[in-house]
Amino acid sequence: MKLTGKLADRDPFPSFSPAPWIAVLFPLSLSPLLILWAGLLGLAAAAADGRGNSTEHRPVTPINLDLYHSSIRLIGEINDLVRRHPDKLTMDTIKAGNKGYRSELAVVTYCRGRKDVDSNSKFRILLSFGQHGRELITSELALRILSILSEEEFLDKVDTVSLNSFLDKLVIKVVPMENLEGRKLVEGGDLCERRNGRGVDLNRNWSVDWGKKEKDYDPYEENPGVAPFSEPESQIMRKVATSFNPHIWVNVHSGMEVSPVSNICKYFFPQALK
Repeated sequence: MKLTGKLADRDPFPSFSPAPWIAVLFPLSLSPLLILWAGLLGLAAAAADGRGNSTEHRPVTPINLDLYHSSIRLIGEINDLVRRHPDKLTMDTIKAGNKGYRSELAVVTYCRGRKDVDSNSKFRILLSFGQHGRELITSELALRILSILSEEEFLDKVDTVSLNSFLDKLVIKVVPMENLEGRKLVEGGDLCERRNGRGVDLNRNWSVDWGKKEKDYDPYEENPGVAPFSEPESQIMRKVATSFNPHIWVNVHSGMEVSPVSNICKYFFPQALK
């Protein structure tokens, strides 16, 4: 299944939105791709968990920089990877603004032998991380994956020659930190913040089911914005998806019940600080 459409006044993705967990579009015949993806995700086990959300008074405490990179350091390390591996990686910074609020996203493209091959002839994968500011571990995973793709880290018990032969068939775009402004709020001590820099939940800012209120709807946590794609971050992601036209888009989130990252903040985190 391909994502199609042109960036225009109408919504180019009338039936698609990043899901609250991991949104995946894929043909059933792509099991090798899924096996590779599962292997890459396995590396996240070595990273530490973050914190979660709360509509109550939010504690102010710094993130643990022994467990997580700061946003500046993480993007800096990714930039260094790109500089060391120009044969595999490129990075672009895309900026957008709306009514005085601005944001920018780093977009890394992986393509082996990129100077010699038309990327449109390859299978295209889009990976996005850090849509919610508090989900620190997802951006750590993005860094790990890029380290593997650049061959500075390796998967255990995986034949490198076979893996590289498989990767020769792919072009992968990685957005390591979709919500930089929200991430800055977390780094400023608001560990439970999931929204962007002006209080909008980017995962509710797409046109699919925009403004829909579920039974557990939280207007503070799930503010969809004044209109679909009102936020610069969502506008940039739509532009990236439209121009790249991926065969697969994986939007990675850290879990609410599987790992103590999101709702645990509401139930446990305030007490843990007392």
